[in-house]
Amino acid sequence: MTITNYPYTGKNLSDVNFSNLDLSGNIFNCPKFNGSILKNANFNGTNLQHAQFYGVDLTNATFRGSDLRNTHFEDAQLSCADFMGAVVQDARFIRCTGLTEAAENNLKKRGAILDPISSIIDRRWWIEKVLIPTAALLIGTGGIVSITQVSEHKMHKSLPHSIEHTQTIPKNNLH
Repeated sequence: MTITNYPYTGKNLSDVNFSNLDLSGNIFNCPKFNGSILKNANFNGTNLQHAQFYGVDLTNATFRGSDLRNTHFEDAQLSCADFMGAVVQDARFIRCTGLTEAAENNLKKRGAILDPISSIIDRRWWIEKVLIPTAALLIGTGGIVSITQVSEHKMHKSLPHSIEHTQTIPKNNLH
């Protein structure tokens, strides 16, 4: 199905299934496709400046010759997406998956800004593989309670001897 000459200015096109649609040649003005499914969508020759593609599936979508300046792709699935000949100056690709290393390098050379997913994976790995198991081990073995008790014991030992053994003198003995 082909959609042409539809007034897309300022439209919120979020959470819509645009799979297999031909949207080529249209002019969009700051559209929001957040959460939409755009598998096999054809955006060839489309003006998509300042568009938002957050959490979208763009598997096999084509953007050949499109103007994607200042467009934001975030948490997008981009497997086999085609950006050949698209203007990508200052387009942002944040935590996107599915791009080959060659495609990423090509986009960077043409002025796109890519935030690598590797740092997200590294953080996730540390949380899942190190922090959670360590916390579970400490809780399961009473480790946190033991650490707290050791800390309290050290604090008690660090108090000056005069404070530790201070006695209250009854008021009637103050003369």
